[in-house]
Amino acid sequence: MKSLGPKVIFDGPHVRVSTVTAAIAAKLNDQMRGSEEVIQHCKHVTDKLTLDNVNLEKNNSRLRDQVEKLDQASTALENDISNLRTENQRLNESIKNLEKERRQLNDSSEHLAKENQRLTGENQRLKDREEHLKKEIQRLSESNTYLKKATSAISATQNPPWVTHEYTTNQTFTGGRWRTEDYSTSPYPWFYRKKRQTEPCPAGWLHFLSSCYVISPAESPDQRNWEEAQDDCRGKEADLVVIESPEEQEFIYKSGLTSSGDSGFWIGLKTEGGIWKWVNGDHLTEGYGMKEPANDHHCVISAKEKKGWEAVSCDVKHGWICEVNASSLPLSEGLFTQN
Repeated sequence: MKSLGPKVIFDGPHVRVSTVTAAIAAKLNDQMRGSEEVIQHCKHVTDKLTLDNVNLEKNNSRLRDQVEKLDQASTALENDISNLRTENQRLNESIKNLEKERRQLNDSSEHLAKENQRLTGENQRLKDREEHLKKEIQRLSESNTYLKKATSAISATQNPPWVTHEYTTNQTFTGGRWRTEDYSTSPYPWFYRKKRQTEPCPAGWLHFLSSCYVISPAESPDQRNWEEAQDDCRGKEADLVVIESPEEQEFIYKSGLTSSGDSGFWIGLKTEGGIWKWVNGDHLTEGYGMKEPANDHHCVISAKEKKGWEAVSCDVKHGWICEVNASSLPLSEGLFTQN
């Protein structure tokens, strides 16, 4: 007999097989439908994952290309960094050399500045010396002119050698003292008499080269300070002596030795603006032991003890020496009077 399948129903307390089977079948059908949906979903997900995988592969390939390019770029950057380090080292060496050269240039600049200052001072001293020499040339030229005039005057008034003149004496400054010479035994007394009569300096003045000098009182009551001494010289149409050569300094020194009672005589040198200047405006070029002005010692004496000069206060009292250019004195009868 054929089985009727799950539709067989048993009455009574027994399980209803047909109903249970139908329920299971329905559930299985539902599960199968759900499985198909799951399968469809899985296929969809699989397709999506496959597509994503393909995209990822593409991205991965692109990234590999980018990584390779970045590696190349990194290598290039490393090379650039290495080159920059080398260049930086070279620049540091160059900077060191430039710093060294700059220091050398600074030292050279300082040296040149000092040399320029020295040369400027030397140039100024040479200019002063040139000006001094020009004045000396002018003074000698004037003296030469004066002597020519004096020679002409002597030639015009000189007596012939056969005319007799009375005996006379002549005083000369030799070896630091005045000497009296007797020309009575000379076969040509007229010559010596005329020589004495034509001295270019007034009575009481000393003659040296082209200048006339007078030494003023050396005794204490008659001494004066520097300004008073200069005023006295100007009253004589002269100035305090300006010493322009070692020979003139020797003459002034020896002339001062003949006077007693004083340690020195004012000369025409004092400070002006911190610089030693003569009364004629010349700068001091040769100092005979002079130093830079100090304290209140701004005037100068010709010192007996030192055989040179000494800076002292302008207010102390000393004797003084006046000087006038002989060529500035007139050729008058008063200078040639006979005894």
